[in-house]
Amino acid sequence: MFEFTKDDLRSNQQGSISARQREWMEKQAASLRRSVGTTAWFVIAFLPIPILLILAVFMIGEGSRKLLVSAAPMLVIAFCFVIIVVSAFLFLSKLTTRKQAEEFVESQLLVTEGKAKIVKTFNPRWGSGQYLMLDEKKIMVHTGDIFEEGGHYRVYHGKTSVGEFILSHEKISHR
Repeated sequence: MFEFTKDDLRSNQQGSISARQREWMEKQAASLRRSVGTTAWFVIAFLPIPILLILAVFMIGEGSRKLLVSAAPMLVIAFCFVIIVVSAFLFLSKLTTRKQAEEFVESQLLVTEGKAKIVKTFNPRWGSGQYLMLDEKKIMVHTGDIFEEGGHYRVYHGKTSVGEFILSHEKISHR
């Protein structure tokens, strides 16, 4: 969160997260929770399509219909298996996302100080990214041009199991 106010920074300097920052954290967590719900509805909405396609193929000819009748018990078992697997996946996704959202909201304020270095990365699976190095500490950032390379900064941030996020920062000096 780079759009912090002087009041936010002052709260962070005093060792606490401001009400405005807590509200932002709540909104981020709610967005995370919503995303898994949207995915669940998407999966549920498209689950019948393969079944309808199988039925359409079997309904083409007389021989296919006879095969469908004889294969019906196996198809029902396969369909039930798919429903169970998809349901388990959605349930586990929801639990994991809920845990991540709670971690985000319950994050404690951490303070890191050091000389800034922006490191750009590329992973074929995830794409490009960048992080801020403050001496040996690595913090993910979305826009590194806020930090002057080599400048000395104090960064107020939170930490979750999936990464860290910046709440505010201040430039200490040029070293």
